[in-house]
Amino acid sequence: KYLKSFTLYVDDREVYTKEIAEALEADLQPLATSGLITRISKYDTNPANNPQSPQRPRERG
Repeated sequence: KYLKSFTLYVDDREVYTKEIAEALEADLQPLATSGLITRISKYDTNPANNPQSPQRPRERG
């Protein structure tokens, strides 16, 4: 699994702006089109755009 999954770091950071992510995706797209890369995935790490699941109620005891 890990030989097929990679994380790209920019300036030693694995989280960066949307603009940088889009530029990286555009640069990598020809490799995906040619089949050298199977898939490109981007993840939005902004908590405002990714609401957390509700917390489980605490057990009383």
